[in-house]
Amino acid sequence: MTKLRQLQEQSIAPAVPHIGLYLQVLFIIDEGKEDTSTETGGVNYVKMMMLNDQIEKLMQYQQGRYEITEIPQIQKLLYQEFATQYKMSEKHIDQLADIVRHTEREK
Repeated sequence: MTKLRQLQEQSIAPAVPHIGLYLQVLFIIDEGKEDTSTETGGVNYVKMMMLNDQIEKLMQYQQGRYEITEIPQIQKLLYQEFATQYKMSEKHIDQLADIVRHTEREK
């Protein structure tokens, strides 16, 4: 998991982060630190700053824009596939899934 964390930290926006890594850290901070300061009885600002830091890191992935070039041939193919799949019954989709599972087991 540390390799995944390192790769994620090296990635630049725009990107889709592994949300599980961030949720794990947020959970550890939330459960591991007291909500109130033992010294003052007020808000535990250290905990809040740690949570804020993680949330800001997560939000950085939203800062960039994806540069997507439209390719009409691919769009046409996707529209055709979506239209075909939209017309399929649930039973037919289940049959196709069974075929794929059977083929994977034979490998």
